[in-house]
Order: sequence, then C-alpha cells, then structure tokens
Amino acid sequence: MAIHYKTFGLALSASDIREADQLFLVYTKDYGKIKVLGRGIRKITSKLRSGIDLFCFCELEFIRGKYYLTLTDARIISELNLKDSLYDISSVIERATGAEESDARIWRLLVNLSKYNFNDKFLYSFFFWNLMFFSGYSVDLKSCVHCSARLSLAMKFDFDAGGIVCSNCFGRSVDAIDISANLVKVLRVFVAGDYPLMNKLRINPAYQKTLREIENCFLDKIVV
Repeated sequence: MAIHYKTFGLALSASDIREADQLFLVYTKDYGKIKVLGRGIRKITSKLRSGIDLFCFCELEFIRGKYYLTLTDARIISELNLKDSLYDISSVIERATGAEESDARIWRLLVNLSKYNFNDKFLYSFFFWNLMFFSGYSVDLKSCVHCSARLSLAMKFDFDAGGIVCSNCFGRSVDAIDISANLVKVLRVFVAGDYPLMNKLRINPAYQKTLREIENCFLDKIVV
C-alpha cells in the first residue's frame, strides 16, 4: 500500500505533459523542492484541478510513484500577487537548490513574501541573496575577500573569488565588475532581513542593472 505524504507548498512552475497531465515544481515545508505530477489535472472533471495553481500556497498530499511523485489531493490556501518576481524566484530555486532537501529558512523566506508589503522591484534580489546565504554561498559584505581589509568607497565584485574586493586588490581580480558603496549597503539590508527598511529603499536604475548583472554572473559561477 502506497504511503501518503502531506505537506504545505508553494507551486512555482507547471509544465504540460501527455494529454492531460501537468508536472508542478513545488517548494514544500517538509520536503524542500519537489516535482509532483497531477495526473489528468487538465481535464475539466479532475478533482485536483481547483486544488493547485501557479504561485499559490497549497496543502498537498502525494504518493511516491515509480517515476514521479504523484499528487493525490490538493487545496489552495492563498495566492501571491507578485508574479513578475516569482518567475525569477522559481528559476533560481530550481537552479540553486537540491531536490528533496528541506530548509526551514527557505520555506520561511517564501512564507514571508505573503506577509509583508514588498517593493516588487527588489523582491527577487532580496530573495536571491538570502537564498545564497542559506545555501552556503554567502558573501562577506564588510571586508575584502582577498585581504580581509575593511571595504572602502572603491570596490569590485569578484566572481571567481565569490565576493567583494578592495581597491588594493583590484590587480588580483580577473572576472570582476565595479560595485558602489551604496549598492553594498543595499545588499546588507537584504541579508539582514530588514523588511520595513527594504520597502523604503530607492535605488538608481543603473544600480538595479548592476545588481541583476552581479546576480546572474554569480549564479552562473556557483551552479554547474
């Protein structure tokens, strides 16, 4: 007899397979990142159809099949209305987390997205840097990654070294880009989890572009 597993999860992506099935990427409270199959879920008569949807927190029940975890029951609890950022969040979770590796901190980070009035412009970056920290890829935001000196006004983000370097160590960096002191302060706000202050931030559009470039390059370096 199959064992039924129950948990709570946030559905992050869905792909159609076969005639009426759908495969969901879900980050769950108890099992971390899973892919769960909704058999026949695209049929109008499916009992599962109204129980799970993209970017919704759901209560899930599933069994472990031969090839897939298979959904047996689902109930939507709430929906997140931050879809632009959530597509990016879904992508970074898929790339940077292991399958069925639960982490209460990542789950709490996702749950908090529904509790606070987040500025959607910074939501992905806030999530990204906290996810990196929880996954063991934290960046020292106070001292140079090469010489451990306190950071000053002139800095670069060194992708090979995985951190910020001071002006005295620029010559040791091959793959690096300039990062401003103000942008480093913003990253400190993100990693500190200062939700009220985050919503008061105003960032120059050029800084936002630099931040996304750093995030994309950093992710490419750590994910093979």
